[in-house]
Amino acid sequence: PVGVAACARAWGVAYSAWSSHARRLAAGGTPLNRRRAPAVGVGAGRNSFDEESVNEFLRSEEFDFLSLRSFRREAVIQYVNTNQSEPLRILLCFVLAIGGAILPFFLPSVGSPIVVGPAVYVASALVCAVGTALFLRERGKRTAQLARLESEYALGDLRVELSDPA
Repeated sequence: PVGVAACARAWGVAYSAWSSHARRLAAGGTPLNRRRAPAVGVGAGRNSFDEESVNEFLRSEEFDFLSLRSFRREAVIQYVNTNQSEPLRILLCFVLAIGGAILPFFLPSVGSPIVVGPAVYVASALVCAVGTALFLRERGKRTAQLARLESEYALGDLRVELSDPA
C-alpha cells in the first residue's frame, strides 16, 4: 500500500507535468525542449522578418520523434496544427503495449489477490500485442501523412520557366 501510494503520486506528478506541456502545445506554444527561432532582423526596436528568411526557416529540417525521421518544418507545423490529438493517441498505444508487457511482474509486488498464472500471462501478451499493433499502425499513418505533406511542399518549390521557342 505504501509503494502503491508513492507510485500513484509519482504518476500524478508526471501526468500533471505532461498535461501542462500538452496544453501549451495545443495552444500553439513551442515544446519546452525546442529552441525558439532567432530573430532574423531587428530594426527600430522591433522584429522585421523578410520573406526569404521566413521561407528558409520553414524549409529547414525538423526531427519528428514519433516518426523517427526528419521532415520539413512547414510540413510538421501543418500536420501538428491539423492533427492535434494524434501524438496523444500514439503515446497511449505505446503505454498500453508497455503496460501489457510489465503487468504480470507488478501484480505480485503490489499484494494483488490475483494469482499470477498462465491466464494472466496470456492476457498480458494479448494486451501487449494489441497495443503494439495499434502503436505501429498509428505511427505508420503519421509518417505517411508527413511524407505526403513534405512532398507537396517540395512540389511547391519547383519553378516553371517559359522560354520562347524561336
